[in-house]
Amino acid sequence: MKRIAIYIILLAVFFEGCTKGGELVNSEDTMAYAVTGDGDSHQMVPEMIKPTGATANFKGMYAVGTNSFNFSISWNNLYTTVKDTITSLRFYGPAGEEYLGDPMQFVNLNSSTASGTLSYSLSGIQGLRKSSMDDLLAGKLYYVLSTKKFPEGILRGQLKAAPGDYSKSLVKSISFKSRVLVMTSGQQLDLNQAIVIQPVYASNKTIIWESADPTSATVDANGKATALKSSIVKIYAKATDGTGKIGVVTLAIDYIPVSSVTLLEKSLDLLTIGSTTTLHVETILPANANLKEVVWSSSDESIATVSEDGVVTGVGAGQATITASAADEFGATASIVVGVINNASAKRIEAERFTSGNVKAETNANYTNGGGIGSIRNNYTAVFDNDRLKLKDFTFMEVNAGSLNTGNVTVEIRENSANGNLLGSVVYQNTGGWQTLQKRRVLIDKSAITNPDAETTICLVFKGNNEWLINVDWVEFK
Repeated sequence: MKRIAIYIILLAVFFEGCTKGGELVNSEDTMAYAVTGDGDSHQMVPEMIKPTGATANFKGMYAVGTNSFNFSISWNNLYTTVKDTITSLRFYGPAGEEYLGDPMQFVNLNSSTASGTLSYSLSGIQGLRKSSMDDLLAGKLYYVLSTKKFPEGILRGQLKAAPGDYSKSLVKSISFKSRVLVMTSGQQLDLNQAIVIQPVYASNKTIIWESADPTSATVDANGKATALKSSIVKIYAKATDGTGKIGVVTLAIDYIPVSSVTLLEKSLDLLTIGSTTTLHVETILPANANLKEVVWSSSDESIATVSEDGVVTGVGAGQATITASAADEFGATASIVVGVINNASAKRIEAERFTSGNVKAETNANYTNGGGIGSIRNNYTAVFDNDRLKLKDFTFMEVNAGSLNTGNVTVEIRENSANGNLLGSVVYQNTGGWQTLQKRRVLIDKSAITNPDAETTICLVFKGNNEWLINVDWVEFK
């Protein structure tokens, strides 16, 4: 089931606290408690027994000095067959295994997700009252998740508190949902809607806001930004808990961002270690974008590096993705996969050399050596006992084949037989003709090799729908 995370910053609603006020806790600012609590459904709905019943995990931090209670609750398998809707999360105390206790706090919810996460931040006057804290420390504070079908509760768990490391409740990072926010002159924007402070249970989430250029954009103490004129302005969000953590977001005012980037090269031949190739940007759109430049990057510089001019250099055997990202950081990118091998040597197995299997050899001038295999149906195989090879000497496998099949046709490359370890697979779909051959390349899964020092028989296994699947010219190891 799809897991959906719902992040909520809320003011707690008290059955008693909001009307009577409540006694706030006074203690040293550094005193903190780690709060945990596993929950399950068998207490509330006995027929939902383990292990198929619903479960929950509660994790948080309570900082006494600031009366801050920050936590998250995750639940799983709340319902499996009949859909339901979560309506509330309630806290009870003093409570125990055999008695529910009195309602202390609650929040109304509306979620139909069977598995998910809720995050809360309660602090200051909306934090815990003295009686709630006493119940928490005594292990007598319980939480209950209720749904429409189970209004009295579908899931219940006991909260346990232990003296915690106050540093665990400090801010670890500050970021924003988007690195760049687009605004127009005169527009105002609440940056609190975009900021992300981790961990969610940080005890002090107060932020000091600062604009790098107040003449272009201002930000007030509450995080409201005002765009003044066309410009690119950085806004800084600084933690106030002494950690020095800073988050940065860029305001692009009256700005036209890059929406798409394309590369001239659509595929690359394999590089050998030390060799190079140059990539070229084909288009950057729209034509009137303010900053029409890209920044190049490699997903793995131990495999391939790329210079600021798009020159790719092979470093080590393997596969890496080279990406051209729009320099304005609005998210437009174009990528291409590059494969690097130790040397240019290769081992090609002509498909018609199969020694066993239910495919058929055939001849055609479009095949490299005039021969290949065809008449291939689902689960057919081709085994090559006469072309054994040491797989550790190679990095990639490449298949040359053609198909008129309108669905996906998968060619699996396996060790020894149809049930052997899967080394890799390639997928074809209608190349334009049975003899319209195209190459597909895949990285060899070295972890699947049974004995790297032994010579291995290769077996091709074909998967797909429709009567006929594919014609194969050769498979090559590089």
